[in-house]
Amino acid sequence: MKGLVNFIKTFNYKDLIQGAAVTFKHQFKKTVTVQYPKQKLKPFPRFRGRLTLLKDENGEDKCVCCMACVRICPTQVIEIKPGKKEGRKTRYPEEYNFNMDRCIFCGLCVESCNFGAIKLNDEYELAQYSRKDFYFNKEKMYVPTPKVEYKK
Repeated sequence: MKGLVNFIKTFNYKDLIQGAAVTFKHQFKKTVTVQYPKQKLKPFPRFRGRLTLLKDENGEDKCVCCMACVRICPTQVIEIKPGKKEGRKTRYPEEYNFNMDRCIFCGLCVESCNFGAIKLNDEYELAQYSRKDFYFNKEKMYVPTPKVEYKK
C-alpha cells in the first residue's frame, strides 16, 4: 500500500496529458499507410527498375551494338550478339540477353548509351518463382514483366 501511495505522489500527470495530446493531434491527420496490393504508388522519376530496350519511330531497334553498356556494366549482366540487316546502315542486336538476377540497378548502362536505346523503367514488382524468369532475351526486353497473381 505504501508503494502505491508513493507512486501516486510521484506520478507526473503532465506527461500523461502530453501523450494524450499527441495522440489526439495525429488522429485527424491523413494516414501515410498505403494498402499495398490494392493501391500502388507511382515511383519517383529517378527510380531505377527493370532494363528495357527501346525502338525508334519506325519500329526499328535503337541499339546499334556499340557495346558501351556491355563494357561499363560492373556485374557483366548484358550480352549482345551484333547482326547486320539488309537495308539498314547500322548494326542491330541479333541477340540481346540480360540477367536481371545479378543486376544491381546502378544505371551505368543507361548513362553510357549514346543512342538512348535502353532505359530503366518504373517496374518494381520483380519477384519471380523461378530463377530462369530473371533471364530476358531481346523479345522479352520490349514488353513489361507479366504480373503474377498470388493466391493463398
